[in-house]
Amino acid sequence: MTYLIPLGCSFLFSVQFAFNKHYEARMGQSLKASAYFCLTMSAAAAFLVLAMNRFAFAFSPFSCVMALLLAADSMLCTVCSLRAVHLGSLSVYTLFLMLGGMLVPSVLGVAVLGETIGLFRKLGFLLIFLALLVPVFDRKSRQKSSAHFFVFCFLLFLLNGANSCITKLHQINAQAVDTNSFLAMNYVFEFAAAGLFLLCANTGKRKNLSLDKKSVAFAVAYALVNAVGSFGLVSCAKTLDASLLYPLITGGTILFSALVGFVLFKEKPTVYSAIGMVLAVAATVLYAL
Repeated sequence: MTYLIPLGCSFLFSVQFAFNKHYEARMGQSLKASAYFCLTMSAAAAFLVLAMNRFAFAFSPFSCVMALLLAADSMLCTVCSLRAVHLGSLSVYTLFLMLGGMLVPSVLGVAVLGETIGLFRKLGFLLIFLALLVPVFDRKSRQKSSAHFFVFCFLLFLLNGANSCITKLHQINAQAVDTNSFLAMNYVFEFAAAGLFLLCANTGKRKNLSLDKKSVAFAVAYALVNAVGSFGLVSCAKTLDASLLYPLITGGTILFSALVGFVLFKEKPTVYSAIGMVLAVAATVLYAL
């Protein structure tokens, strides 16, 4: 179960991309569409995690501050992602994003929390790094990138890493509330931030953009898998070493994202993505040994 739960979370995080893609196909990628999505998703997710907890709610000032930091980090990550994907290579963007989520909390675990990693995990860590690096060599996926693109990529590296660190530091603190209460606070803060973002969004030519039933359904489905996956991840963060959990999540997400894309959207993997998937599988096996 130590390894099945993180892998299950990886699968859910991969499935949520499918709902996101369906939503964007209907609503587009404007700032207003993204704000609507965040608003609907966070409201549904907050309700779901509270329902999972039978609407019992615990509060502590420490958890409130950490949830606020996590929500702010998530919204900044969303804004930077929107800019990065329009300025440069998607493969380079993904590399920085995933490396931040893996390397930063792993360094925190080893350097600050006194965690240790054995030979197999060191090899697995290296393989995941290589799996993330492989797509960069795919010439078809590269394009000329501006200096601003790399600034946003570096910010994403730090923001995604900070997201994992905030979660880990909250879960191991004695003042932390239960997992569902913490997630509920996080989603409520995200809802408020998304509402503010919606008011400030530059909607361009789509000023009359509004949600339809299917778009709402996709956002709610995303919220369901995101809430369950986040619950599993945050729960694991309380007991598993950061140097084990986040590389395992990264490797699993690489694998399942490729499988979901192939099964649901008939996206045939390139030679480079296939190599990356094989490396991710090998790394995941090494971490489980």
